[in-house]
Amino acid sequence: MDNCLTYALRVWKYGRKGDHLVVRRSRFGWFPHFSVLFEMSNGDLIRKEYVPIKPVNRLIPPLFFKGKEVTTTYRIEKVEDNHGR
Repeated sequence: MDNCLTYALRVWKYGRKGDHLVVRRSRFGWFPHFSVLFEMSNGDLIRKEYVPIKPVNRLIPPLFFKGKEVTTTYRIEKVEDNHGR
């Protein structure tokens, strides 16, 4: 059992300069959710996060929960230069 903060800190610890710890409001309540965003050399972004398997809306979330690692890739398909008109 883990939580999104301990997971994100553990993964971010081994990141490179320019990788980011992301904090946002959780979809399941007022509390924060943490993930890590990695920028690859080709400009693609990879987000890694730990999310609950069976989330439940609660006033106070459990400190640790059974979850899974989710990886999302954002690929750059086209770069436009609007500065050299």
